[in-house]
Amino acid sequence: MILDKELMMSDAQDLGALSDATIVSTNYIDLGNAGNANKGTRLRVDVGEAFADGTSVNIILQSDDNAAFASATTLYQTGAVVTASLTAYSNQVDIELPRGCEQYVRMAYTGVGTFTAGKVTASLLMDTPMNQS
Repeated sequence: MILDKELMMSDAQDLGALSDATIVSTNYIDLGNAGNANKGTRLRVDVGEAFADGTSVNIILQSDDNAAFASATTLYQTGAVVTASLTAYSNQVDIELPRGCEQYVRMAYTGVGTFTAGKVTASLLMDTPMNQS
C-alpha cells in the first residue's frame, strides 16, 4: 500500500477534542470529475492513536459539487464505532469508493461523549492489490 500525501484527507488528525460534535477532515480531495470514474479507488481509515474516554464515533465520507461542502451528501458511514474498538493501529474502514461521488470528497467524524485522545488517518488508495491465483 502506497500512501500519497495528495490523497490524504486526515493525516494523523487529532480528534482528542471531539466532544458531542462533528469535526471534518483537515483536507478534502478534488477528484477532478463527478460520477463513477473512480472505479477501483479505495477509502481507508486507520486509527493511529487509540481513542480515550468518549462513547463512540461515526466515521462519515461526504461528497459535494463545491469545495465549501455547502450541500454535502453522505456516501458512506460506519455508524457508532465504540471507543473500545478505536484502538491504536486498527483499521476502521477499507472500502471501494462508493458510486455517485461528486467532484469533492472529505471525511467527517461525529463523536458521542467527550474524548481526550484519538488520531485518525483517512486516505484514498489507488494501488489496490489484485489477488492472483
